[in-house]
Amino acid sequence: MAGDYADRILTLVAEYKGLNVGEGITNPSNYLFLGKRVCISHQAIKHIVEQRGELAQSVLLDIPLILANPTKISDNSHKRPGSFLYARMNGKVKAVVVEIAKTPDDKHQVVSAFPMYEHTYRKLVDISGGPHVPSLDIA
Repeated sequence: MAGDYADRILTLVAEYKGLNVGEGITNPSNYLFLGKRVCISHQAIKHIVEQRGELAQSVLLDIPLILANPTKISDNSHKRPGSFLYARMNGKVKAVVVEIAKTPDDKHQVVSAFPMYEHTYRKLVDISGGPHVPSLDIA
């Protein structure tokens, strides 16, 4: 799965880098699955490419690792209901954060991914292992 995901991400990043900000894509509702219950839409990938520029590719490639083994999980319900932040330090200065939102069909979708400085990462309240934290089953 890791190789398929990486190949697909590299292809999509290259495709979406060539588009102008706000320009539509032909398949916004297509999904790339990261496990049985977790997916990321092509629209979300395009958004990450637009927002993160040159960092987009490395952030997107890190998503499976972050979701499989986060160093912190934080509740993000104040911004989006049923939303969690999965974070992992990526070196000494920056972390990579993946926002996951629960879908109506009881699955989870990657909504966004972004880098975060270490001083902000330290402020995240870790709720790993809490009863309402979803099990993502990323293999």
